[in-house]
Amino acid sequence: MRAIRWFERHAPQDFALYGYGWDKLPRLPTRLGGLVHRIEGALPLRPRWFPSWRGVAASKHEVLRRARFSICYENVGGLRGYITEKIFDAFCAGNVPVYWGAEDIADYVPETCFIDRRRFRSYDDLHAYLVSMPEDTFFGYQKAIRDFLASPKAQRFSTRTFAETIVAGVLSRL
Repeated sequence: MRAIRWFERHAPQDFALYGYGWDKLPRLPTRLGGLVHRIEGALPLRPRWFPSWRGVAASKHEVLRRARFSICYENVGGLRGYITEKIFDAFCAGNVPVYWGAEDIADYVPETCFIDRRRFRSYDDLHAYLVSMPEDTFFGYQKAIRDFLASPKAQRFSTRTFAETIVAGVLSRL
């Protein structure tokens, strides 16, 4: 939320928000929040809570492909080994992710493949870095991403490995 609000205030021309539910009031984590959302959904006219919201993307890949950078924050921060699809969606689109999540991300993904949000004191610093990035630095990130995705180290995140893990887990319980 802080990232969204910072970019909406300070760099709206450089930021677009996509996804489900962003057209609603930020939800309270209670039953009251659910009730508010149901009432809000029934209203004919609703306020626009997030001016940067562009709707639900028909294709996440296409949106990411058109952007140079994307904010890839995990829903749970600081949890070792918790790495979801977000960073890989960016990689597959040729987009350089600004990542914040697993504290041990560099044990799984080379640091040359992403921008580590933790290395910036503020969103001002992060934004300055992004908009002033030389083309050769940007292309360096993209090359590192391609090299990583083609490496054996990336295979642990493949759909095949995922399916094999699920099947092995199910079979071990039979």
